[in-house]
Amino acid sequence: METTQTKQQQIELILVDEIDEPEIPIRSSIEQEQLEILKNSIKQNGIIEPLIIRKRNDRFEIIAGHRRFLAARAIGLTTVPCIVRDESDENTLILRFTENWGREDSDPLAQAKVISLLLSTNENNTELVAKLLGISQYMINSRMEIHAMQPDLQSALSVKLIPMSVARELSKIDDDTQRIYLLTTAIDNGATLRT
Repeated sequence: METTQTKQQQIELILVDEIDEPEIPIRSSIEQEQLEILKNSIKQNGIIEPLIIRKRNDRFEIIAGHRRFLAARAIGLTTVPCIVRDESDENTLILRFTENWGREDSDPLAQAKVISLLLSTNENNTELVAKLLGISQYMINSRMEIHAMQPDLQSALSVKLIPMSVARELSKIDDDTQRIYLLTTAIDNGATLRT
């Protein structure tokens, strides 16, 4: 294992085979086109930003850098540069969330799952969880709405087939057949809240 000293952090080359994907990922899906671009970039320039990982028993788990890891593994790299941190489960969730918050391809359903886990370990205190994540209580409540929605709406939101405003309206429909019909129509015709 080679090491390089940086400002208060040590970069280590870790075997790809010793690293596990995040137990609770922030992205439920990773676009193949973006992965191909990243693979080509890594082939050409190497991994510019090290992965952030934590020790889990005799292996490592990714905290940040999931896509870089997938791209590196896909092109056959045997080691990747990493910063190993000693983080609790809660801090790991917070770091994953904050690294991905606001990205165009971030998944609101995955965010909702993380927020739900943090709420459950923090006595459902939305103010505290909002502070931990650096977001508003409104965003906490918005993501918890998603967490409470029917699975078909969650899936459609997760892959951005419908906007949140449409999902909110459709979630009010208790009749599964009618909701699924309207959801399909919304996806096919690009419905907005107004329509």
